[in-house]
Amino acid sequence: MGSYVANTRALCDPDDTVDPITLQPIAEKCNAWQGNATFNPECFPTGQGTLNNPYRICNAEQLQEMDNAPGKHFRLGKNIDLTAATSWFGGKGFQPIGRTMHFGFYGSLDGNGFEVQNLTFNNPDDNIGLFGQAQGASWPGVWINNLKLNNVTIQNPGIGAGSLGAMMGCAIISGVEATGVNITGAQNMTGGLIGYTGYETKVLYSKVNGGSNGIITSDNMRTAPEGSGAIGGLIGRVPGSLLEIRRVETNINLSAKGSGIGGIVGHLYGSATNKLKISEVTARGKITAKTGSAAVG
Repeated sequence: MGSYVANTRALCDPDDTVDPITLQPIAEKCNAWQGNATFNPECFPTGQGTLNNPYRICNAEQLQEMDNAPGKHFRLGKNIDLTAATSWFGGKGFQPIGRTMHFGFYGSLDGNGFEVQNLTFNNPDDNIGLFGQAQGASWPGVWINNLKLNNVTIQNPGIGAGSLGAMMGCAIISGVEATGVNITGAQNMTGGLIGYTGYETKVLYSKVNGGSNGIITSDNMRTAPEGSGAIGGLIGRVPGSLLEIRRVETNINLSAKGSGIGGIVGHLYGSATNKLKISEVTARGKITAKTGSAAVG
């Protein structure tokens, strides 16, 4: 998994942060972080939101604006630090992209080798992660590549949680690295990268690393039919649809009480066992299955 070199022609410039004519901060033109669900294209001075000319993201406000723009395409032009976003939404902070949409976000995010830093959640809501829900009506409806997530903290989430996203479907995830991952108080369907998948999904050339103190913990996993109580180093739960996992590494400790705990995938159910393609994977870290747990591996 060699390092990715950013496209220098896609790097942020001063016009991406301040309007050169009005001198108004571009962030003020972005609506989502201010609680307005209407997309404002003026939030993105560079790009057209197409696959060949994606909107360029240069600040946290533009990253949150993706929540107002399903079907659009985006690319990071620099590292995005979410530390200042902790005061948004009445102190709840940055909100998962696509969580409140009926079918979630669809489109693409090219990380361009840059990082989203200090992604933090501490609330009992369902579908917690950078993306709450991301799935397309056809394959691949979601494409996320060459993205780094650095210092991810998720505390006490509800159903579905992962550094990259809670739910991913009809998606290609390629070259995504999550480091400094710490997820505590998980309920069920929680993974180091993805909480649960739906429809055809590929996870390729990706990594999860907890760092020196990284761990996924759950003392009270909810149990439900079809194995929804699931904790995985990479993915929590995989349903009966095609999934390919190739050239993936996880290095994170797991400590949980429940059904379905695994270094790569917590739980496969239905026909997923016949449709899973997995190759060249490595799982490191300690798994602690507490009394009353089942299906651990």
